Amino acid sequence: MFFAYALPIAVKLDSTCAKAIKAIAIQGYITHFYWGCNAGNHTGIMIADAESEEEIRNTLSPIHTDKARVIKLNTFTADEVKAMHQDHGIS
Repeated sequence: MFFAYALPIAVKLDSTCAKAIKAIAIQGYITHFYWGCNAGNHTGIMIADAESEEEIRNTLSPIHTDKARVIKLNTFTADEVKAMHQDHGIS
């Protein structure tokens, strides 16, 4: 079973960001990332389907593995949202 994961990679400087982008491009994943660089936020975010967090981490080079965090994503149905609102007293 596949799950959706977000993989944000944040860097602090333009030069570090350029190195991160180059490494990701070399690995062939450049088109899988969305970047905030042009808005002044040097963060790349990959959203991908995978069987596990480990599978997503394995797409990264070792220089990014320590800095990256993997977020398992989910969706909600309309009924789940309604139940959540009821559980929290939101009308």
